[in-house]
Amino acid sequence: MPYVYIHKKEHTNDVYYVGIGGSHKNYNRAYFKHQRNNLWHKIYEKYGLEVEITHSEIIWEEACAIERYLIAFYGR
Repeated sequence: MPYVYIHKKEHTNDVYYVGIGGSHKNYNRAYFKHQRNNLWHKIYEKYGLEVEITHSEIIWEEACAIERYLIAFYGR
């Protein structure tokens, strides 16, 4: 089952990434630092990384809807 996660800047908790991972038993994707774009890496290098799993044990369609909502809420 998928899960939804956010990446936040350490110390400020500003959200800079929203994503979906594949298995609620293994939250690895939320903590991966590879396979991210250049902007993600620049923010990570400057501000650090705090991971928050926002939703788990949901179906794929729910995960996609939640991801879209969170992106609209926090902005790109």
